[in-house]
Amino acid sequence: MKSPVESTTLIAGVGSPHGGDAAGWRAVELLRARDLSARLLTVGAPVMLVGELEGIERLVVIDACRSGGRPGEVRRLHWPDGLVDGLGVGSTHGLGVVEALRLAETLGRLPPSVELYAIEVGDCMPGGAIEPAVARAAREVAEAILGNWEGVEPCTRGPW
Repeated sequence: MKSPVESTTLIAGVGSPHGGDAAGWRAVELLRARDLSARLLTVGAPVMLVGELEGIERLVVIDACRSGGRPGEVRRLHWPDGLVDGLGVGSTHGLGVVEALRLAETLGRLPPSVELYAIEVGDCMPGGAIEPAVARAAREVAEAILGNWEGVEPCTRGPW
């Protein structure tokens, strides 16, 4: 088994410690408790991913989103996807996930396999707690990444 440092899979949680925006971080925290042959990373800004992609064959990104769905709703996309292509700029992180992936693609750094998990959130206020439905969704995403795909449906509309 490869060590996490040598792994060609990178699982990245994007977010902050504020309310639902911690969803991606929470999922990665849950995965850290497991024996994975993957590199686990949390970042505050999606653009930070671009510098972490050397030697990566599979990238999994988990991020909070606000698209009008109910908190805790999870959407899964594979890059490239028509739903991703039509998404505009809109992130609490400055350069959003989609823009960071497009930058990595332009620079020739995008891995051949990219999966995106978007967790619908409500409250992202500084000091706010993660909502129970969002915490539950983060747990579901971690389980989905571990191979149990029930409960995480492919995306039918753009999350970001």
